[in-house]
Amino acid sequence: MKEEKIDYKQAIEELQSIVNELEKGELDLDALLEKVKRAAFLCSFCKNRLREVEKELESIFLKMEKELEAEETPLSEGDDSFCNA
Repeated sequence: MKEEKIDYKQAIEELQSIVNELEKGELDLDALLEKVKRAAFLCSFCKNRLREVEKELESIFLKMEKELEAEETPLSEGDDSFCNA
């Protein structure tokens, strides 16, 4: 089975479409099964993608926080490196 290229927005839109179809109640049993399987796949994909983004954002924010802390650290009293220019 080849790897499917899909992004989060596409997955959400497809899930909404599936929900709309299911709400109509007009699917036969086989089509219903396929739609539910696809919805389960899309839900899993979205959940995993959200976790990935959350981890990446946490990493970015930690890096930014460390950079800000480094900028805010005052020079020690004996350090007059700016005065020696």
